[in-house]
Amino acid sequence: MRPLGLGLLAGMMATTQGAAEPCVGDSFDRPFPGATSVETRFADIPSPNFPGLWQEGRIDGYPYRIYANGEASLQDGGSDPLWSIDVLCPGDSDNCTQSVTGTPPEVALGIATRLGLCFVAPDRAAVPVAPPPAPPPVTVTVTPEAAPSEPPVAAPTVTAPKVTAPCGLAALPEGEPGITLQLLLVAAGGDPGPIDGLPGALTRDALGQILGPEAEGLTAEAAIAALDAFLCKAPE
Repeated sequence: MRPLGLGLLAGMMATTQGAAEPCVGDSFDRPFPGATSVETRFADIPSPNFPGLWQEGRIDGYPYRIYANGEASLQDGGSDPLWSIDVLCPGDSDNCTQSVTGTPPEVALGIATRLGLCFVAPDRAAVPVAPPPAPPPVTVTVTPEAAPSEPPVAAPTVTAPKVTAPCGLAALPEGEPGITLQLLLVAAGGDPGPIDGLPGALTRDALGQILGPEAEGLTAEAAIAALDAFLCKAPE
């Protein structure tokens, strides 16, 4: 049997994912927003590792792959990856699940969420990243050389401004409250179960372990606010 052409296969795979075109286009030749070193790949004989048509490249330095069957992956950029995230977006659902191996940084969890949004909400996959604020200018006062009869004057100590990384909600893309709550729990070291936007018993248990048993009864909005404060609290 002659292999399917790239355009025909792309059309068939896009149909299985619903009417919405993914953010990378039906042919997966449109670079994922913010990605670099982007390439579109095609396997004549699909396999579990390479299901037909996919795009690969790097986002913020992390290697990613996004497949036409509704799957995506992100991993550490080292030669021996320390963590990986697999994303699955079933064609008959508006939600995606994540399978996390190791301990990825918060920014990687946000990128994985955007990979899923590329299928279920393409217009939300592009999240502009604001450049870090420029540090304030440092003024150095030079003391004139003291006269021989006077004791030496010590030079002033200049302390560089402290630049802090974003924390809590500021480190995540805007999303559904359920997914935001579960991502904040992962960032705080908890295990809310699958990142599917449907908080259940595992999510409540993780809240109790991090914020105390009384937190298990909080609403999603109250729990998000409490976790944001927990992750962004100043060190004692």
